[in-house]
Amino acid sequence: MIDSLSSFRTTFSYHRDQTVWEVREEGASAAAARVRRPGPPEAKVPCEVYAGPRLDQFVGLVTAKDAAGPDRTLVGRVHSDAHPNPFKDRVRVEQFGLAVLEGKASGLGSLLRNSVGRFNFDSAMGDLVAPLTLRFSGPEGAAFELTRHAGPLSRFDVKVSDPRVSRLLVLSVVRLFELKTGGLDPRKLGARMGGLFGRG
Repeated sequence: MIDSLSSFRTTFSYHRDQTVWEVREEGASAAAARVRRPGPPEAKVPCEVYAGPRLDQFVGLVTAKDAAGPDRTLVGRVHSDAHPNPFKDRVRVEQFGLAVLEGKASGLGSLLRNSVGRFNFDSAMGDLVAPLTLRFSGPEGAAFELTRHAGPLSRFDVKVSDPRVSRLLVLSVVRLFELKTGGLDPRKLGARMGGLFGRG
């Protein structure tokens, strides 16, 4: 259902008790999928993916580490070897039945983040001034790319060039970098503060 998407944008709305993503195909006015996750922005619970005309058909689960279909069967895993600078992490996408895809950062955002990371500045500042693109490829060539827009708000554009790639796994990569970036997103900060003040 969502595996027909080849070019789409993911936007986020953050609340104290849940985060909601809208996945919208390029040029479309209506969302093609909606992703819901209970809890505050950093809650480590699976994100539920829904699609269909009313966005009420459950199509799978995604986390920053893996993705599963509607029957909870794993589709594949995302491996990230941590680095203090999130865009120097080594990210690999392992989709069962396909070759492993390696992700590489490129563009001005990558250069900026690598530079500020080297001097121990807050690399979240890189979110504000430069976009960053991550390109994933395997032995057979390009697979997909993910771009985070410059600015405080978390927004990602995705282009899929290999139709065999699971869009659920692509959304897992989005989740991974949504966690690693956007530290200055005022909506995230507001949701966190709301959670603190909302505790009895």
